Amino acid sequence: MPSARALSRCVQRKLESAYARITLNKTTTFFFLLAFAHCLAQGIIQATLFSVDTAYTSLLDSIIDQTVIYTDPVTLAKKNIAPTNFTYLRGDRGNGDFSGFVLKMCDDIPFAGLPSDPCIEVFADGDIPFPEGEAPVPVQLHTMQKYQLRPVYDKINTSLVIGVDILQNERPIRSSPVLTTQCTKVLDYPRQLLNNARREDLTFIFIQFWLFSVSVVAIMYESIPHTLSVLFARALATGWSGYALWRTKHNSKVFETLFIRDNTPCRIDLWDGWSQARVDAEIPDIVLNCTALTLSCYLSWTLVKRYNQQSFKCMGPPQAIVKIYRFFMAVLVSLQLGTLFLVAAMGLWTDQMFNTAIGRTSQFIEVYEALIIGTTVLLLPWIALGWYAIRHERKVLMAIFLVIGFVFLGGWSSMFYSRVYAWSLVQWPFLFSMTVCSFVLIVASMILGIICWLNFNKGLSQYLRAEAILASSNFAPSVFKHDPDAVSQASHDLALSDPEKGAPKANHNPSPSYGSDNPLPTYYLPTLHSYESNASRI
Repeated sequence: MPSARALSRCVQRKLESAYARITLNKTTTFFFLLAFAHCLAQGIIQATLFSVDTAYTSLLDSIIDQTVIYTDPVTLAKKNIAPTNFTYLRGDRGNGDFSGFVLKMCDDIPFAGLPSDPCIEVFADGDIPFPEGEAPVPVQLHTMQKYQLRPVYDKINTSLVIGVDILQNERPIRSSPVLTTQCTKVLDYPRQLLNNARREDLTFIFIQFWLFSVSVVAIMYESIPHTLSVLFARALATGWSGYALWRTKHNSKVFETLFIRDNTPCRIDLWDGWSQARVDAEIPDIVLNCTALTLSCYLSWTLVKRYNQQSFKCMGPPQAIVKIYRFFMAVLVSLQLGTLFLVAAMGLWTDQMFNTAIGRTSQFIEVYEALIIGTTVLLLPWIALGWYAIRHERKVLMAIFLVIGFVFLGGWSSMFYSRVYAWSLVQWPFLFSMTVCSFVLIVASMILGIICWLNFNKGLSQYLRAEAILASSNFAPSVFKHDPDAVSQASHDLALSDPEKGAPKANHNPSPSYGSDNPLPTYYLPTLHSYESNASRI
């Protein structure tokens, strides 16, 4: 067991090495500072959005829990399961036109093969829940204020809840019940949307810490794949932030249609404060993401050029080796990004299965659990196997890597035959985006891996091995630049000339030509600079 002092010295050396790498030059320093500042700022913004969504979700939960909103208690009692409900909106065209919309509540996934419709209509365009001229004045609620909720019972059937009174200072804020049972059913729809928004906020907090960690690894090991992974992830996050701002404004119009207009069953204004609070955080989010993406493009490009020049700093490889090496780098980038999105998609789907009404309607929970556990166990070994197999050109290991990849693709592709999974993807764009990105990147890593496999035994492994040995021996030469065409011409002229008379002579034994199959040797001047092993970076 190492002593505490030895462990302390080891940690100190690691920190000194990390500091030296980060402050190696201005580019690495700015790259680290950008990653840290962006992670901190994004964490604050996403935490703010999460707190806003949580506050309004808590208010909705407290209102809905006062009434019984499930659709068919007799059927649910026969199934011996807890009441489960979810709502969905038909007729939302995404352009602000909600004419003909229908809001339904279901206790099972609706599809054509069911003997009966598992959904009931809660509210539709054209319904008149209040007599003409008797629609109550809209009530504006604020989550920062304290309200008391009191169920209202039917006068004849005293066990039947017919609505909910909202009290402030122990007084009803309206003479008639503010929220009818129909209204509480309608409120279940925004509760679903806000719960999904909270899951997205937490996912982006996780992604920000992932970006910062990968940025540090990129600097520590001068890693091209990690640098590019950070850049591509920032680009995708920037695109989503723009969509999120549009969605907030769009959902605000949806909620106005469902809750505020004269023909709605609620006449309750709860969403003005919610939408404004989210917009106030999402606009800085877009500005921050665009700024970080612009700076990352410049810094990443600068680092990639530098790391690419240092990848073979001891031996000058031919162009064919460089091309294969770039495919290798592309595999690593695809694997890293694919892993990020696959982990995010698995986490979101797991939460859907166990914490939502949609997941409780599934009869194949054990199959989903087995797929998630198997993917979790094999994911990191699969990535390491792909790196090692291509790096050392091991065909058997590469075959195992491809087989596991096809198992991943086959297993998760079969999920599309699940009604519950397919419904979740259609109803939740964020889960759909994470799933599609993970599929595309895993397929890309498989295709690029096959390309690398077809280029085995063409010199990549030998060059990387020789490069690692020379780098570990502190051999870091400077290269004498030369023009291959000029050298070939000089060799040819020398072979045809008489060194004493300067006259041409017969070319019975011409010197060998150097082409792509016989590259010219490169001449080096060893220096006294010392570099760490390049193997970890590769």
